[in-house]
Amino acid sequence: MTQEPFTLRFADCHDVGQVGGKALNLGKLINAGFPVPDGFAVTTEAFRRAVEITEISELAIPEEAAAAVQANYRALGSPVVAVRSSATAEDMAEASMAGQYETILDVSGEDALLDAIRRCWASLDTPRTRAYLAEHGIAMVDGTSPK
Repeated sequence: MTQEPFTLRFADCHDVGQVGGKALNLGKLINAGFPVPDGFAVTTEAFRRAVEITEISELAIPEEAAAAVQANYRALGSPVVAVRSSATAEDMAEASMAGQYETILDVSGEDALLDAIRRCWASLDTPRTRAYLAEHGIAMVDGTSPK
């Protein structure tokens, strides 16, 4: 699988700030020898680049990040996959982001995968998420206070 600043194999996920809590924990399980299906995380760098060029609600995956996602997906054999958030504010002592962001199951094909990633990213800016972040005093991805 491709090792880029935009994707990391689960086994190489070691930094919660780079891949979020869920991917980090999958990496820990793999490295401890537990049987976890192979996969990869799209890094916060890919998201950061996307936010630089578009609004959260209309995110476009930067070309180089999309290419890394496609290469990793092909390396897995292009299976049916799930796209889930792995928030960097996930599983904190005072807050759990579980269920706040979109999860897309039964994703098949490169175009559907890229669309699912965009939908998952866009779910960072929904009324439900904004309310939860505000209630727990957690800043939005762009550093602003949720309204």
